[in-house]
Amino acid sequence: MSEQLARTLVAVLIDNAFPARDLSTPSFVSFFEVAEMFFNSAAMVKQAAEETGHAWWPEAVQEADDWLTEIAEDGAFTGERAMKAGVAEEIWRRWQHVTSAAILENEMGKVRPALTLPANIPGDLKAMAVMIYFLAGEGRDYSGA
Repeated sequence: MSEQLARTLVAVLIDNAFPARDLSTPSFVSFFEVAEMFFNSAAMVKQAAEETGHAWWPEAVQEADDWLTEIAEDGAFTGERAMKAGVAEEIWRRWQHVTSAAILENEMGKVRPALTLPANIPGDLKAMAVMIYFLAGEGRDYSGA
């Protein structure tokens, strides 16, 4: 289910944020790039979880999915979308899982995940698509959710 959710949210994001996409030539992201992206922005996500006291509850899994869905549907993340306490912690848990998994995949010689993006996608939108793909997919699976 997580893989399907991830693919659906990336498709919704790209449809809403990038109608001028060129699908004739696909673009890919490497596990190294994913690890670097998540590692370099971890402090920001950790801070959000710390500010809410690392509070978490079982419903936070679905609430985090809903938060990611809102971002995909809006086609943008302005940083103004506040996270509830449980969502902040759930996203932080997923973030840590994705970071570790991407590092391990890269170290094991796996080149890239199954994420395909338009070749002409802008860098900030590419980063958002990667974030959503992994937080709604691989990252969501950290707890067996």
